[in-house]
Amino acid sequence: MNKSFHLFNLQKEIEDKFNSLLKSGKMSFTLTLEESTSRRNVEIQEEHDEDILQAKRDEYYVNKTYTCNKCKSIKPRQEFFRLRENEEGIAHHCKVCEMKYKKMNDKG
Repeated sequence: MNKSFHLFNLQKEIEDKFNSLLKSGKMSFTLTLEESTSRRNVEIQEEHDEDILQAKRDEYYVNKTYTCNKCKSIKPRQEFFRLRENEEGIAHHCKVCEMKYKKMNDKG
């Protein structure tokens, strides 16, 4: 939410600067209706493609299961901590096994 608000403000600033340059006569800009429509259609198609791709990724990762290397049980992705260094992006041990290990080795 905050990121989109920041991008909106940034876009608004750019538009304001652009409009002030046009009004002052320091810049001229001509764009036909066909060019404007084609650009808008390309942007809409790109957004639609990104939405489809994200939905496919979400569906793949939600339905995928992994095996914990410690307890050897098969669990969904949500049962593992994130680990960016790993190829799959998750830890090798499930959250339960990780918490047990941390409690056993905690010096506090």
